[in-house]
Amino acid sequence: MKTNIFQSIIVAFLLLLCVIGCEKNEKSNSKDLKIEKQAVVFDYAQNVKMDSFSGGWLLEIMSKKWILLDKTKLPLNLPREWDSIPVISVPVERPVILSTSYLGYMRYLGVDTTIVGIGEKKYVADTSFYEFIKAKNIPNLGNGALLSLEKLFSLQPDLVLTFSTGEAKHDDFLRMRSLNLPVILMAEWNEVSPLAKAEWIKVFGALFNRFDQSDRLFKSTVDAYQKKASLVQKMPDSLRPTVLIGGPVGGIWYAPSPLSYTAELVRDAGGHYIWADQKTNKWFNFSLEEAILQGKNADIWIHPSNFKTPDEVLQNERRVDLIKAWKEKRVYQNDKRVGPVGGNDFYEEAVVRPDLVLEDLIKVFYPNFFEDYSMRWYRNIYIF
Repeated sequence: MKTNIFQSIIVAFLLLLCVIGCEKNEKSNSKDLKIEKQAVVFDYAQNVKMDSFSGGWLLEIMSKKWILLDKTKLPLNLPREWDSIPVISVPVERPVILSTSYLGYMRYLGVDTTIVGIGEKKYVADTSFYEFIKAKNIPNLGNGALLSLEKLFSLQPDLVLTFSTGEAKHDDFLRMRSLNLPVILMAEWNEVSPLAKAEWIKVFGALFNRFDQSDRLFKSTVDAYQKKASLVQKMPDSLRPTVLIGGPVGGIWYAPSPLSYTAELVRDAGGHYIWADQKTNKWFNFSLEEAILQGKNADIWIHPSNFKTPDEVLQNERRVDLIKAWKEKRVYQNDKRVGPVGGNDFYEEAVVRPDLVLEDLIKVFYPNFFEDYSMRWYRNIYIF
């Protein structure tokens, strides 16, 4: 009897050693696990990196990382070095977006109706989507310091997409992350090239398990953009219109950098930005007198601040009537497509379709091009 008990104890002890050994091996294997990754090629975007692996994606934005795990391929062992990286399960099924810029990408991929919450409805430009959120009672959550965390939690989102202003008191990312919400900080707004902004559709493709579709759509956009740009590429300088960008506010003229999104579009559309030689990558300004002195002979004026009509421009500053483009009524704003409450589609669909924006600007600069084409976003402020 004692012999049987002793044998049982020995067997139990050996089993315990076996279990401990297995656990150690698993931990060791997890620690030493090497996952084969393949870098996703971003030809234009500068603020995002992404690697694919057999079970998902490793995403990096502004030095922050996320693991996008394909829920259809779980369970999956990951390297121990990834333990501190937040995990997002994909495909995302209940996203919340705190900027309507993301709506353009999602609509292009056909996943916009998965949205369960939005930052500010008033900025939605797409009429059909605005009606959708009304019909579905999709809540307005606010953003930054005004973000309603109570409403957000009640939605049980599996992803929140947000942005950073650079000022902690207005940002909501760290608050959401501290509460373990599945949040990603986007940075497409920080890209300076039209095609770079558009290339972020690949990130949305990974989030919704539609990467191949996103890649095809982007390649199609690049092809269309380059073909349209080639139409004016060899235009002699003597035929290229000089272009004034920005406008006066409080006696100061604010203009974008020659390295900016708008300046690149102007260049690719065959225009000559009058301040193309400025040595800065940020917005800059002149006194109104200096701006008019330098820009009075500009053939075309685009983005005259936020003014919509000639009367609004003149009420703000009458001296603009010294500018050639003003005298010849060649002043264009980018607000032709607005939503039910005033949201501007230039910051929604146009972000993901720079090829169509370029077509608009070529038509602005060279009216005889695209004879039957009706501009999508740009309009002459004298015609409304």
